[in-house]
Amino acid sequence: MRVSVIIPSFQSAATIRACLASVLAQDLGEPFEVLVADSGTDDTADIARRDFPGVRLLKSQTRLEASLARNWGACEGHGSILAFIDSDCVAERAWLRRLVETIDSGYDGAGGAIANAAGANSVSWAGYFCEFREFLPLRKVGDATYLTPGNVAYRSDVFKQAGGFPGGYFPLEDQAFYERLKSAVARIRFDPSIVVTHSHRTTVSAFLAHQAKIGAANSRVVRVLGLRGRLIASHGWIAGALLPALTKGLVAIGRTSYVAMFVKPGSVPKIVPVQAVGINAEPVGSQLFVPVLTLPATQRVRVSSTTLSIGAPPTRKKTLL
Repeated sequence: MRVSVIIPSFQSAATIRACLASVLAQDLGEPFEVLVADSGTDDTADIARRDFPGVRLLKSQTRLEASLARNWGACEGHGSILAFIDSDCVAERAWLRRLVETIDSGYDGAGGAIANAAGANSVSWAGYFCEFREFLPLRKVGDATYLTPGNVAYRSDVFKQAGGFPGGYFPLEDQAFYERLKSAVARIRFDPSIVVTHSHRTTVSAFLAHQAKIGAANSRVVRVLGLRGRLIASHGWIAGALLPALTKGLVAIGRTSYVAMFVKPGSVPKIVPVQAVGINAEPVGSQLFVPVLTLPATQRVRVSSTTLSIGAPPTRKKTLL
């Protein structure tokens, strides 16, 4: 079979059933394999074994970042096309077929939009627009710079040539991976009609913690890769001085929120204040000591003529980001 669907998982017992059911219901029209790379301690693995016996379960006794779990699935998968979806997402029935069709048309990678789950509250909507404003279903189809790893597929040879998803950048490994794709001269395509629905955080504490994590990852991306903004990312006092001005980003986000939610305009005033707090949590997170997963002895597994990082027993330590 030429298509492998890879699902990274950590503590996904509450969402893995819906995710796997949607993936197994795809209308691809040809056989495909499904792999779950799980490193959690809850019932996810038992659910996959018991309720979805046709799914290949990869079980790690130590925690892996999502990027490294995806790479592990890529190492074990047999497909010439690797499709990725997160364990808290549900795919529309044509999801996999549309990804494969786009790649078959000549692209090295294809990805689509993220929709918010039904019943979301204002915190969930704020998190949705903060994190996925570049991947809304209302965007236009076109060639892309990078794609969200929760709704994407790549040609296996290109993915492995690029070295797979880099570890240490969660949840912005997609931006770091784009730098690798540029080196591989890959052509990637965004199509908003390729949709998965994502369940977002519904509590303020979880939302702010994730926003701080995004800020930390963004700081790491621009510093390590030498991208625009590395001066601010490398000097905490600059970020602190500019913190009040950073809320200007709400203008663009507010417009996106209004367009995406024009059928419920009354909800926008509830979301924007939460977004304002969330956006300011990003630069705070970029300068704080926060626990991160490090990979001091990263394993590398040879696949064909390339190697992919799949992780090693990680350690937790306090790191100045």
